[in-house]
Amino acid sequence: MSACLYDHLCSGCDRPQWTIEQRASQLRQHVSQWTNLPAQIHQFGEWSLRDRVDLTLESAAGITRLGLYGKALGSRELVDLTGCPQLSPQLENWLREFRRDLPPLNGRGSLRLRVSPTGLRGVWLDFANADIKFILDEGAWLDRQAAQGVVIEMGQRRKRAHRDETRWRLIDPQPEAWFETWLTTSATMRDSKAADAHAVAQPLYGKIASFTQPSRRANRELIRLALQHLRSTDTALELGSGIGNFTLPIAARAECVFAWENDKSALDDLRFNLESSGLTHKAQVRAVDFIRGQSSESPTTESGSKNSSNFVLVDPPRAGLGRFASELAKLEAERLAYVSCYPESWAQDLQTLSQGGWRLKELHLVDQFPRTRHYEIVSHLSRD
Repeated sequence: MSACLYDHLCSGCDRPQWTIEQRASQLRQHVSQWTNLPAQIHQFGEWSLRDRVDLTLESAAGITRLGLYGKALGSRELVDLTGCPQLSPQLENWLREFRRDLPPLNGRGSLRLRVSPTGLRGVWLDFANADIKFILDEGAWLDRQAAQGVVIEMGQRRKRAHRDETRWRLIDPQPEAWFETWLTTSATMRDSKAADAHAVAQPLYGKIASFTQPSRRANRELIRLALQHLRSTDTALELGSGIGNFTLPIAARAECVFAWENDKSALDDLRFNLESSGLTHKAQVRAVDFIRGQSSESPTTESGSKNSSNFVLVDPPRAGLGRFASELAKLEAERLAYVSCYPESWAQDLQTLSQGGWRLKELHLVDQFPRTRHYEIVSHLSRD
């Protein structure tokens, strides 16, 4: 029997009928359409994985709902979720408490709830400007949240709600440790027991609205798998660094890392994270949109010297590498780790990389989205 009351209604879980064993079989079968290489499955159970959740809030005709859309194709009907067993216990408790005092809204908006490793609670309100202005002017809801120690960000620009002597207003957000990464200085992360023995949690600072993996527990395994072939003597190149989830572990173990990221907000947090972890001297951060090619820099001429990077990690968005895959195929590095949340774009990029002489050597499927069709891929390639 399912532990969820909403399986037949909510679109959050589109594959609730699979057992853990059936799911592992289905994931292997799905990825086998693109490669014959056996995939290793990494699972964490069905429940209590997520440490952040994105929901929709709707208020109309005196009725307020907070949840996800229904299962019916194209449904715009919200399923009002009083709880969700996919969430970590701390996050589910935060959801239940948040529902007791919802922000005033006339219409529909999106929000994100987070709980940090230290228990700090936060919410990002991605509402229309008129709704944000009303909440700021009304002030009472913000006062109540502030009294509970809740951090609030608002709008697409991810500003932080701050009360001065006279009123609430929006200011630039200060980084908070909403997530964590894992650092190790051991020569190899191949042996999981050795990795656990040497890995140390490192706070990962950012905004509530920043991109992170959904689960801290699954993230630790992602890092271990992605960096298991990284050597202490490597000069590494990371494409799509974000706020530093992989950058910090690479910098802690490798000779140095060149970190490329385009998003300004992520770049600010990446630099903050490198400084707070004492790893700034091991990393060179550059604002490069490598997918769109909006830079004069090329990965084959990093630091003005060809082939200076012998380990490359890429973690692109769902759309994959696009035209940049052909550029990456030319890179004469020794090892390439490709992390992907979308198998279809990964498979397309893999075909392009194989034409450049890269060969898939190792394949891991990380089941951090249980009861859905989604999964994370960690793949390792090398030259023939």
